[in-house]
Amino acid sequence: MEMGFSVLNQHPKLKKHDILVVGGGLAGLSFAILCADSGLSVLLLEKGAYPRQKVCGEYISMESYDFVKKLGVTLDALQVPLISRFVLTSPNGKPASTKLETGGFGISRFTLDEQLFQVALQKGVEVKTHCKVNQIEKKKSGYEVKTQTGETFSAEWVVGAYGRISGLDSVSQKTSNEFVGIKYHVDAGPQEDTIEIHSFRGGYCGVSKVDKGAFNLCYLAKAADF
Repeated sequence: MEMGFSVLNQHPKLKKHDILVVGGGLAGLSFAILCADSGLSVLLLEKGAYPRQKVCGEYISMESYDFVKKLGVTLDALQVPLISRFVLTSPNGKPASTKLETGGFGISRFTLDEQLFQVALQKGVEVKTHCKVNQIEKKKSGYEVKTQTGETFSAEWVVGAYGRISGLDSVSQKTSNEFVGIKYHVDAGPQEDTIEIHSFRGGYCGVSKVDKGAFNLCYLAKAADF
């Protein structure tokens, strides 16, 4: 009996999910929530953890406002700033401004990712963090997914929501133009309804207000110029 118990623990039967999502960013979490709403069993594997900061402009078009609320994010309670004006400066400092017809709203990725993560858990999505996937195999029935730590998961369908670059890629994604992206949350910035983009040689800097009274300052530059 003791030997049999040991063997079973070493080779557990795989629990099969309807959907396995690789990557727990905005796309992965949103997709997992929608699948759970449809009654599907969902497993999401994320190499990082929550809550977390991400290098991101943290401005979302108003076209997505109702959808983000439908997912379960409490935008009204957060009182996110609504942005309707755009200011652009050229590298020589000359400004131009315009009204944004559709507009947008500001919310930090720290807040947004954490809220989507909590909604996913509440709706029954099984989430495993610190779980990096390194292999996806098509089987006769569904897929098997293996992680860096040696775990194996099974699902009818696998959705890759891991972004532009993944450890699963067999070909290097490097280009001749390498960029550096940096983000700060600062205490001051433009008017609450305004997003500014300031151009400089080899890149640009954007600044606008997000939730909790902070301003997101994010810039992207060619590594050589930086």
